[in-house]
Amino acid sequence: MKKKIVLSCISAVMVVGCATQPGGYSRLSSENLCVAYLTLPAYNINQKEREAELARRGETCGAYFAAVQQMQEQRRLQDESNLIASQKASQKIFDDSNRRMFETLMNQPKTINCTSIDLGGIISTQCR
Repeated sequence: MKKKIVLSCISAVMVVGCATQPGGYSRLSSENLCVAYLTLPAYNINQKEREAELARRGETCGAYFAAVQQMQEQRRLQDESNLIASQKASQKIFDDSNRRMFETLMNQPKTINCTSIDLGGIISTQCR
């Protein structure tokens, strides 16, 4: 019986912990609410609540649209820069690895072993 009560309490706490606080978006500034609304995908679990709060305020987010576009462009440029830097680092690692492998092969002793066999007047030579 005691286990059931403990499990019920834990389950209740977990469910309440996942819920959005009542009035949670009413405490956000219009700017923060609009930025979240304009930048997060439509399938985001809280988009409906953001949209409802914006409608309650009569906010259209038009004043923040240009700022959001600028933030997204900066993020895109940073992502692009990070990708280029990552590709350059990967290429350098690849080039260094190939250079070391080539140098190792070139610095190995050049020993050639040849063997010849006389096959009834025909001499066959193999070198390795």
